[in-house]
Amino acid sequence: VLRHPYTVVKAPAKNNATLNINLLSGSKVQVEVLNTVGQLVKSTSVDAQVGVNRINVELSGLAAGIYMVNVKVENATSTKKLIIE
Repeated sequence: VLRHPYTVVKAPAKNNATLNINLLSGSKVQVEVLNTVGQLVKSTSVDAQVGVNRINVELSGLAAGIYMVNVKVENATSTKKLIIE
């Protein structure tokens, strides 16, 4: 489903981050932001199309630090580190 692992466009991030996600088929994309102890701190869901999708993740209200971003598409999951300034 995921053509390539996604990329984070604005890193380090401040109030938002943009994810580039390349899909082989249109699917619902679930994006979760977790803190360093694994607690879910932000979540969003987007109906994405075939090809490259730019998904904005709102980060306002989160303290500066290191977070993990999980992207779930059908049965595939990809995780990357996100630094918030």
